[in-house]
Amino acid sequence: MIQLPAGWFTKNFYYDVDDTEVNDFYSKIENKSPISTKSSMFYGLRQWDIFRYSLSLGVHYGKELDFKRAAAHIPTEWLHDKDIVAMFAAAFSSKDVSLEILQDPKKIQTICENFANYGVRKLMEINSQIDMGNPVKEYESLLTDTISKNK
Repeated sequence: MIQLPAGWFTKNFYYDVDDTEVNDFYSKIENKSPISTKSSMFYGLRQWDIFRYSLSLGVHYGKELDFKRAAAHIPTEWLHDKDIVAMFAAAFSSKDVSLEILQDPKKIQTICENFANYGVRKLMEINSQIDMGNPVKEYESLLTDTISKNK
């Protein structure tokens, strides 16, 4: 298990709560959020899983989207090792980043939030195209298609 120093990250990560669609996507409201919709491949997972997928898509496209940080809603107490590894990978994929970034966890957080803010919009596009008869197969197919188109 990865042990970060106490308080290394803030208590919560941000997502764009001012964008109603993004806010609903991260929420736990059934039929608005994939983590609360039984036919979704994200059903029963965590907000961090949505964040990690979104982060990956943002990194894949190489795009960050800044936003007003109005409220933090993803508690860092629920971070898993795979979330931390994904965040470090994302931060180091940014231009002009060196090992010195490890001295600035807030900068790592901001980079990751911005990548995820771009990526969540791509994930929402994919989610809107899913045939709910076999959501996992559909997600795999659409993610593969999305990634291969951007190579």
